[in-house]
Amino acid sequence: MAEDVERGDLRHVESRPYLDYNSLHLRLNPEPLLDEFLKWLYGAETEYKTDEIGNIVPYKIKFGLPKANMLGIQAIKGIINTQINPQTVQGNFPMSEKGYSHAYEDYMCRLQGHIVGEIGVNLDRYGIDEMDYEAIVMNISNTIRVVMTRLVANKERDSYSQSVTHTESNVSKEKQGFQLFHKNQ
Repeated sequence: MAEDVERGDLRHVESRPYLDYNSLHLRLNPEPLLDEFLKWLYGAETEYKTDEIGNIVPYKIKFGLPKANMLGIQAIKGIINTQINPQTVQGNFPMSEKGYSHAYEDYMCRLQGHIVGEIGVNLDRYGIDEMDYEAIVMNISNTIRVVMTRLVANKERDSYSQSVTHTESNVSKEKQGFQLFHKNQ
């Protein structure tokens, strides 16, 4: 808030660039979503603690078995990272007047086919148990779907205007009553 004491006006300027940055960062940064997916894929997560000397040391907390070997995990990460990243989340799937996005449906259909083919052909190479195959394919697809639905009808970019605001207002105060002290004008 800024006060213009010289003129006796109250001027209010509100711009929350820090908050706006955080809102946009949350929308455009897919890392938290990808991190959760990777925890499931690895069957573990990394935590950090301080050792006796004060160094920060990573340690793994295992809560399951890995769904794939390192080659498989890297391939799955590659599929997801090429589909969900700060650039792709700013895309647009146009919507028809009937509320249907052919571009989105076509994209998801082709992507699902690619995922099924890539993972299915490489089960042995990626160290994936056949019992985990369907769950892996569905989790990859659903993770990508959650993000890509925001692009239908350009809704992701439309929502930016609600995150980024700059408001400015001026209120003029009239001098009233007896003023003991005032500036010469």
